Amino acid sequence: MLDSAGNIVNYVAVKRDITREQALEQQFLEAQKMEAIGTLAGGIAHDFNNILGIILANAQILEFSGAINHESRETLDQIITASKRARELVRQILAFSRRGKQEKIIMNLKPVVKETIGLLRASLPATIRLEPHIARTPACSSPTPPRCSRC
Repeated sequence: MLDSAGNIVNYVAVKRDITREQALEQQFLEAQKMEAIGTLAGGIAHDFNNILGIILANAQILEFSGAINHESRETLDQIITASKRARELVRQILAFSRRGKQEKIIMNLKPVVKETIGLLRASLPATIRLEPHIARTPACSSPTPPRCSRC
């Protein structure tokens, strides 16, 4: 505000707190990044799934052809098992990328750990010794028969 001589004698200011808008904008940018990561993961998982399909199909053809000797049979079984596990991981990545409702289940990891140890043993030199210590699975405490899915 100016007086008759043109000097500033007062001023009026309008202020607005934009903290909330800035926080919402940051959330929006994070959501966009997550969407981009999901899209990228979906594309990679789809391509990886195609490669796994070829590996698994060829391994299964070998398995059923009978052209594999006994010594190579264990290796072939490991290829098939690992391919199936990788296919399940790809399925989970695709579910994430599609933002679908994901089912949460309780599962016993002992067979997965034992299988992983077997795969490691096959690929490590004989000079390396693995000594796994896997705790026993606790007894089921499910009140509903039959035993729960954790058992």
